[in-house]
Formats: sequence, C-alpha cells, structure tokens
Amino acid sequence: MDPRLIRANIALFQGKRAETRRLIEEYAVEQEQPEVARREPMILWLDAHARPRHTERIEGLRTLVENAPADSVYHRMAQNYLEDEARYARQLEADQQRRPGPRRWQVIGALLLVAVVIGAFVIFGQLSAPPEVEITPTMTEEPPTLTPTVIVQNTPAPAQLADGSIPTTGFEALAFDGVITVRGVDRDVRYVVTASGEQVEPADAGAKFYGLLLEFQCLIPLCNNVPEAEIYVQLTTGNFRVLASEGLSLAGQETLRPRASQGQSTRGWVVFEVPVANPPSALVVWPVSASGEDERPDPIIIDLP
Repeated sequence: MDPRLIRANIALFQGKRAETRRLIEEYAVEQEQPEVARREPMILWLDAHARPRHTERIEGLRTLVENAPADSVYHRMAQNYLEDEARYARQLEADQQRRPGPRRWQVIGALLLVAVVIGAFVIFGQLSAPPEVEITPTMTEEPPTLTPTVIVQNTPAPAQLADGSIPTTGFEALAFDGVITVRGVDRDVRYVVTASGEQVEPADAGAKFYGLLLEFQCLIPLCNNVPEAEIYVQLTTGNFRVLASEGLSLAGQETLRPRASQGQSTRGWVVFEVPVANPPSALVVWPVSASGEDERPDPIIIDLP
C-alpha cells in the first residue's frame, strides 16, 4: 500500500479529516490516471469518512456503493452502513412520534443558530493525543487533553450535529483493524450479570454501572480480539479513566462476539463501574498495536453527552 494511504488512514483514525483529504488527493494526482485513482474503493471510503458534515459523508458512501464492485469489502461495508443508517432513522422517527414534545423540525430550528456558531469549532476540532499514562486495574490519571467533539447516538433525545441535522447512527472511530460505533448509552444500568448469569452489584452506594452499546465492524481478514482496542470512559472530575469491566454485561442484552471476519459486524453492551458523584464525560478508544509493531496508536477521546 502507498505510504500516503497508510498515513491517510491514521489521520482519519485520529479525527484529522482535512489531513486525510489532503493525503488522498496528493496520492491521486500523482497517479497516471488521477480520475481513475479517485474511484478506487479505498479512496472512495476514505473520502466519504473525511467529509466534515454528516450528510456529506452519507452521500459519499452512496457514491462508493454506486461505483465500487459488489464483491469489494468497501462496497459491502458502505452498504451495511447505509442500511444501518436507514434502520436507525426509522427507529428514531418512531421514538419521536411516540414521545410528547417538539417535532424534529422544531428541534432543528431551535438549535440551528447555536449550531452555526459552534459548528466551525466542532467540525475542525482535532483530538489531542494524550501522553502515555499508568493504567491501574480500574482507573488511570492523566493531564486533561480533551477537545470538543459531537458524539452521534441512537437515543430518543439525541444531540444535534454541527450541520443542524439530527444524528441517527453512532459515533464512528476508524481504527487499524475495525470501525467502532456507539449505538446507545445507559447512564444508570440496573441489572448487570457475569458470563454465567450471576447478578453483580456495584461496590457500594457511591458507585453505579454505566453502559455503552458498541458495534464493531472488522476491516481485516479476521479479528480475533473484538473490539481490537481497550475501551475506557473518562470521568468528569480528576482526569481519571475507568477501564471497561471484563466479563460483565447487561442482563438479557446482547454482548460483543469475541471474533469477526472481514466486513462482518457484532454489537453488544460494554459496562463500566463509575462513581455516582463523578460520571463519565468522554469515551476513550485505545487500539491495540498493529501486528509486528511495538508502538501503540494514540487513543481517540470523544465527548459523551
């Protein structure tokens, strides 16, 4: 693979969309047929996800589906993404119709002026790479390095995107081995069980369980350690991180399968035990090292609602 495409993947993984677009354009113009190069499935995939607005990214994925061969893994991933987008749009619309309160166009209109003011900061904000921290079994302390970012989630009252649209899928973190998408948030999980079905209670009255519904899509031939990353939440006060509780899940709910093949997805709830008085403020995704590499990629830090 051309080194610029490797760097483009890394830039997109770090949330640097403008840098991703620059690298893929630099790659394309140096090819013998630039227009043909711009229609390569990987280039179309990177270009779609590097676009600043949600609606533009969806349009880019439609272009990929229309131009890439049906047997291309990027064609299949884009098709799955668009199908998920349509399915969650229907679910969100149904939720909004069942719940009292303002309609979708009223929410968009009310928040549009605020979105315009902060849009530039949200769209072009880049995530700072935090320094390496010492990890304990439950928490890690580090200097604050968070940058404001919008997380897209499937909730009855979702946050608003920078372009004024209502989000319908999930925040997407493109790692080296897969794509992690947040599909739901449960801020106060009531029933947590072990793999054997035994119910687990928080450590004491000052702690509670916090849940994130994650979807992982494998991008390599075989993902043997889904989600191919360590998952943390960053607490609001004190600059602490809490690692996801191993072996715990929501009672009666789906869990992530440990393995997935290229282009396939698995979803499930990930549970964190956090202080009641210090709730999570950000999601931290720290991918594992690439095969044969000693250095780990920088974590991605995304603000939670």
